[in-house]
Amino acid sequence: MKTQSLSQDLLPNDYDSTITAGEQLSTESPTFHSIEQMIFHYMKLNCLIRFIVHKGRGVIHSLPGRIVGYDTETQILTIYHVDEKQVYAFTINQFEDLIPCH
Repeated sequence: MKTQSLSQDLLPNDYDSTITAGEQLSTESPTFHSIEQMIFHYMKLNCLIRFIVHKGRGVIHSLPGRIVGYDTETQILTIYHVDEKQVYAFTINQFEDLIPCH
């Protein structure tokens, strides 16, 4: 598995990578055109996110963490769990919701 960290060549061509201080402090959620655009945005901000994850057989986990990396080929998202201080990997289809903590 090839895990990639955020770099300009991973961003979609139409992604605006300029983030102003006002945007970081804004309480309004930005509009995203794709899940990958949202992932790269929050990875660049390094903000805390509450991940709601389906683990299978009806088991749902809620974990606070930060996005460490995203593999665009396999759609695996690597998350650092801030409470347990461990790194977890999930596929995109396991996520029910991603809630940024402001």
